[in-house]
Amino acid sequence: MAFIVNESKLDGLPVPQSWVELSDPKYDDYISSAKANRSGSSYIQLATVLQRYGEEKGWEIYKGLLENFVLSDSSGAVPRFVNDGELAIGVTLEDAVLRFIQGGGPVQIVYPSDGTAFHADAMALVAGAPNEGNGKAFLDFMMSADAQTIVAEQGRRPVRGDVASNPALLPVSDIVRVNYNNAWAAENRKRIVSAWEDMLLDVQ
Repeated sequence: MAFIVNESKLDGLPVPQSWVELSDPKYDDYISSAKANRSGSSYIQLATVLQRYGEEKGWEIYKGLLENFVLSDSSGAVPRFVNDGELAIGVTLEDAVLRFIQGGGPVQIVYPSDGTAFHADAMALVAGAPNEGNGKAFLDFMMSADAQTIVAEQGRRPVRGDVASNPALLPVSDIVRVNYNNAWAAENRKRIVSAWEDMLLDVQ
């Protein structure tokens, strides 16, 4: 999870470096975000803030974020709005930012200095699948060095230690990491999304 920033659209404001800075009222209506009740990545971003700061302080910080957000139903729209200059900042995935950078867009990646989530994608074989052999072969291929090299070239982080990340991305060792608890986020999703919806009504 990262910020996409189009610095030319900040009207002289500083480039925000953290979740806390992003909640500052001076960024009101500058930030593109997807709705946490519609987007999985947006929910992860919310849960990241709550886990980083604890729920009491985390909700306080996130309320400032929500007050600054221009919300959309689609997470894919978030970086596009920023790249196209409709908004100055977006909260999105690093590979989404990289695609616009590689396309010559006027944007940069900012990793939150107070920590971000590293959230893994997953693959699974359906139990009793009619083409189990082919499924296993595909999983093996996706874990191969050749496939993971393609993954890295496209801006996603490879899972193999012998395949390097795209050199345009900051090394993992240089990024402040939140110890994101997937189980907690899943178990509390209904409650957190309900609280998000209540907060949205309060800030509108």
